[in-house]
Amino acid sequence: MTDLEKLWQRVDKTGGCWLWIGSVDKNGYGLFRLQGKTVRVARSIYKLVNAINLSGDQHVLHSCDNPACVNPAHLFLGTHAQNMADMAAKKRSHKPTGGLNGRAVLTAELASKIREQAAAGVGEGTLSTLYGVSRGAIYHVVRRSSWQ
Repeated sequence: MTDLEKLWQRVDKTGGCWLWIGSVDKNGYGLFRLQGKTVRVARSIYKLVNAINLSGDQHVLHSCDNPACVNPAHLFLGTHAQNMADMAAKKRSHKPTGGLNGRAVLTAELASKIREQAAAGVGEGTLSTLYGVSRGAIYHVVRRSSWQ
């Protein structure tokens, strides 16, 4: 069985995006063990389908923006800079901060209160216990590197 045939065994080709149904990394991109090495599936499929070798600075990008997609028609070559520009143009680079982050524990009001208490001499350890966040979170609030 060829490497490409091994990869296709773990692909669902029923939709427009051909979805990798094997192991994925934390961002949802396919990973596979091929010839003793863990490889990125989209990159490997692109190389095998197009019978080319890729240099280290060449990236395989997704026109569909679906990390699990390995449909060769949705994959194209680009540089890291082009990938970042594509991400920004499609507004996928915004990471919500502060109250816009759905996982935020603090609010702008609490951050203001934490700063007042720190200025009055309350220690970061005490504040972290009081507000249920790490000392690091308190440190960044007090120094305005978060919750400006």
